[in-house]
Amino acid sequence: MRGLLLLAVLLSAALTVIGVGVVQLGSGQALPPIVNELDACGLPCWWNITPRSTELNEALDILIAQGYHEFMHDTRYRFIVYDPADLTNCRVNMNYSGRTVTLLALTLCPGVTLGDVIAFLGEPEGILTSGTALAFRGGHVIVNARMTICDPWFAPELPVQSLYFLNAGAAQRRVMATFTLNDAAQAFAWRGFASEAYYQRVEAGFPVCK
Repeated sequence: MRGLLLLAVLLSAALTVIGVGVVQLGSGQALPPIVNELDACGLPCWWNITPRSTELNEALDILIAQGYHEFMHDTRYRFIVYDPADLTNCRVNMNYSGRTVTLLALTLCPGVTLGDVIAFLGEPEGILTSGTALAFRGGHVIVNARMTICDPWFAPELPVQSLYFLNAGAAQRRVMATFTLNDAAQAFAWRGFASEAYYQRVEAGFPVCK
């Protein structure tokens, strides 16, 4: 039994080294422009829009100036979606409270992989308890790379589903989709690109696809 445990640990370490090597190899290649522009004003600020700080009208003016147009606005859930002028940029989703942006998310980002994000932001700090997302920058940046826990496991080549930018603040009563800093604080430790089975062995309560 002890021998099997040692083998599992060694195998995990080897996979982590391989995974990091793959990301480092990818970082030598040109990153998508979307990724290179992520940190222009210091995440979780993006394009001068800062969650819990920027007024909604100001954020909308910024997006319109960049060629975005409104796709959907749900006033009940205080959720607004803006599409880019072309398909080379991400869709922008925002929750708001009163007249202030509370959460900002980028979705449908063409050609952006998890390896691209890690090459730019560094190693994740943890896997959220949902088993679908990774925490970066003290939880201020959440990257969804799996829609469900039954989707393909985390890997450098896995397409990114969405990137969430958030700051601390009061919880909203009605939201379409959100994360909090508390979600990141409760995340499972990041152990590199070890297998999903390994995470399930070493992390009590790690989600299992059913």
